[in-house]
Amino acid sequence: MYPIEEDDYAVFIEPAFADTSAPADGATRCFSHPGAPLRVDSGMLIAADLHALMAWDADFFLHYRQRLQERLPNSDYLDVVPGCYDVAIHGYTGLPQPHPPQGYGLQLRAVTALPAMRADDDFDFALPIAPPRA
Repeated sequence: MYPIEEDDYAVFIEPAFADTSAPADGATRCFSHPGAPLRVDSGMLIAADLHALMAWDADFFLHYRQRLQERLPNSDYLDVVPGCYDVAIHGYTGLPQPHPPQGYGLQLRAVTALPAMRADDDFDFALPIAPPRA
């Protein structure tokens, strides 16, 4: 997810329906991105910031679950059924504990073919700096 500052973020699957409990309950939504194409082949989605990509270690990411204790706070994984998705991305601050105070909710909508990228898409996923928790 580019560009976000290097920090500790929660990344979670958001339910498609507002009446379902989610980690973002009570948090402040800072932005919503309407949708991005995503294809999952492995059954695991790893979300990471640009720092993780710049220091890419293929062996680490190919064996992510086994090496989870070695991960930095700038990446996390979600179990996702293989397939094609249109993904809405929502940025939050003020997430409840035990989550970090900032994070991203992903709403996955299964599709038969990847949606086209739009020329006017805004991929600024930066969140305001969260104040320290008391």
